[in-house]
Amino acid sequence: SIQEIVFGLTNDQVEVECLPGFSGGGVAICQGDTLNFSHVSPCTAQECTPDTIPNSASYDSENSLRGVTGDVVEVICNQGYGPGGVTTCSGETLTFTPHVS
Repeated sequence: SIQEIVFGLTNDQVEVECLPGFSGGGVAICQGDTLNFSHVSPCTAQECTPDTIPNSASYDSENSLRGVTGDVVEVICNQGYGPGGVTTCSGETLTFTPHVS
């Protein structure tokens, strides 16, 4: 997660935006009574679209490849198939890329 220090005066508003592939954020308001910004939702990783990798050792069942933004998964193919490899849950598209077979 990326955190930044935010400075402001009472009633200042700051828009908190999450990176692609993460949900949350919102508007934080500097509260004069506590001299803190109001709470906003933390940025949490979103789920990738489930996928199936035919002839793989672990992800051959329908939609068995699952994960959230940033997850890296090694795909091992069954004997006689390949090449297999590594795929990552992309925050930009919410899909596993590259597609491994």
